[in-house]
Amino acid sequence: MKQIKLFEGGILPQPQSKIDDFVPEELKPKPYFVMKKLSEKALDWLENSLTTNWSQMKSKQYYTTKKKILKVLTWTLLGLDEPRDYCGNWISKGCFNTSMHPRHLPFVRRSKRSCFRANCQKCWLEKWLARESSRATRRIEKYSHMFQKKGWRYKNPTHIIFSPSWKDKELDYGELKQKVISLLDELGIRGGMMIHHRYKFDKIQRMWKVNTHFHIIGFGWLDVNLFQNMLKNKDSVNGKSYEGWVVKNLGLRKSLHSTVYYQLSHVSFAKGVQSVTWFGELSYRSKYSKEIKVEKEKDIEFCPFCGFFLVDCEFKGKGEPPPFEFEGSVLEKNWYALETVDQAITRKEVETERLKEKYQKKSDVNPYYNSDVMETNSQVQKEVLFLEITARLGSSVGHNNFMVEVDVWFKHFIGVLNSPLLEVMPNIKNLAFGN
Repeated sequence: MKQIKLFEGGILPQPQSKIDDFVPEELKPKPYFVMKKLSEKALDWLENSLTTNWSQMKSKQYYTTKKKILKVLTWTLLGLDEPRDYCGNWISKGCFNTSMHPRHLPFVRRSKRSCFRANCQKCWLEKWLARESSRATRRIEKYSHMFQKKGWRYKNPTHIIFSPSWKDKELDYGELKQKVISLLDELGIRGGMMIHHRYKFDKIQRMWKVNTHFHIIGFGWLDVNLFQNMLKNKDSVNGKSYEGWVVKNLGLRKSLHSTVYYQLSHVSFAKGVQSVTWFGELSYRSKYSKEIKVEKEKDIEFCPFCGFFLVDCEFKGKGEPPPFEFEGSVLEKNWYALETVDQAITRKEVETERLKEKYQKKSDVNPYYNSDVMETNSQVQKEVLFLEITARLGSSVGHNNFMVEVDVWFKHFIGVLNSPLLEVMPNIKNLAFGN
């Protein structure tokens, strides 16, 4: 997603406060208006997905998991699943503490809700692709900056394409991916990002075709001559043959983000596997993982001008609200708040607690333990419940180890030694053995 900064000074009213006359112009905070819209490249991909055989591309491939479970993957292109109910819904947040704002104008941020799934029809291009390409670019840049500080060579990433032989294209996906990583290590690539493409676009026929290949954006010096000698001598790497494989070194890229964005825009998608793999020194388990980690973006919930908590707001101007995402200074007559700051903070706290309760780990609860029944003072109910439990455990009445089994069950499954049921054990013993 491309952000274009538009300073709409022509539609903003002039400051009317007398105090503003005594403040130097260079010290006054400037109003701004930032509009987000799809870039030309994004619009091209959107058109491609709608006018070609994009949605018809489906092919299968075997995949053996690390637990040796065989699966059948169905490869597609992005954005083919139905969106969630909330995808694309508008959210408007604002701050109306205008006394501390430039030109005394309200601040409004308008955006769309998203599930951020790669295969969502509404979110794959505008949300998922924008976020993932940005995060991947920052991870690579962090590693590159670390290279520069330590004075290492090959501090800039290079772009490489690996095309397996026709015999190997239909290998088990896990085996094929590992084969690529082994070859990268042999050829001197220290680490990077590997993107799997199952399909390739034929620009002449304007249609997608099955053509498995991998794009690598990595660090190191790729010795193409070494690879050519390997093919000529029919050498193997870790016992794996690479006869018929093609390797292209496209060299350094002018724009890292553009390269990552383009390759992710038509990455292959299959449920249950990752089409993007970080390997070597850029992997999630490398010794540099903490140094190159990219933190998740947090929602900005405070006004950039005064620091107040943003509240829900609504458009009240003429016609429909702007059909695009934006943030910035707006005319006060067109927007109004739906809640106070205190109400917004309270609502946020309630939502946070609800999410904590939803995702917190549930403690193991014995299915036969009912706290309401346990707290009753009725001795009869206790004895009946106790007999029902022992019956479900399969203990036979009159067995010599009856009391031992009951005691072990309490210690291991209820874990409450002072449970009220323990008080009635002598009575249960009398019932069991007829004493």
